[in-house]
Amino acid sequence: MDIQNYNSSSLRYGVPAFLLLCALVAATAPAAALVAGTVAATVGVVDMGLSVAAEQAKEALTKASMQRLQDFISDLESNNCHLTVEDLKQEPIIHASCLVSENIAATRNREKRRYFAFLFMEFKMRGEFSDTSMDVFEEDLRILADMSEREMRLLIVIERFFKFLEEVNALPDRTERLRAKFEELCLEIPADPEEFKGLAERLTRTGFVVFSQGLANTGFLVAYRPTQNYYKFKERLGLKS
Repeated sequence: MDIQNYNSSSLRYGVPAFLLLCALVAATAPAAALVAGTVAATVGVVDMGLSVAAEQAKEALTKASMQRLQDFISDLESNNCHLTVEDLKQEPIIHASCLVSENIAATRNREKRRYFAFLFMEFKMRGEFSDTSMDVFEEDLRILADMSEREMRLLIVIERFFKFLEEVNALPDRTERLRAKFEELCLEIPADPEEFKGLAERLTRTGFVVFSQGLANTGFLVAYRPTQNYYKFKERLGLKS
């Protein structure tokens, strides 16, 4: 799909992200012109009272949303997951697409948008569209939307540190090793070591990390460990631990 060749002039001025997604998907279908024309006719009437600056701002916003959704479709296709017009006739896929497209259009960070794509891809490819699976998808989506990109990196850092802790726990120089590893990982977040505790405490709202009094009592620098909820979340993103 080439977004540059798609006429978005009639899909501007604050068009909902899901309709933009429909238009992009339709652009690959045999009846692209017909479907895209239907979407374009549905979406919106320009308020002629808007200032030129407001119109330009809305057009720029829509173009940015289109590019982000184009990236989303590319992420799916690169993982052999194709979103078709037929898919968008199924209520569960419509609902999931609606939710994920709005979040993707509103997310600036490219890596975080990939996580949204992974979540949707795993949901679609499993094909389990029960009420329970939809609830889990919505819960995961809300958690993912609520986390900052730095918090997502912090989750991975806590996981890696906890694994490293298990590897060196029985060594006599474990404290020195742990301190060096901790400072190394903090550079990846990035976060000042003194800031780490507050960031980790804030992450407990997700249910993905938990404070460990046992670790705290030993004097370890990181007194938080990943939960089973976190590992299951990674599975639903299609990520290996």
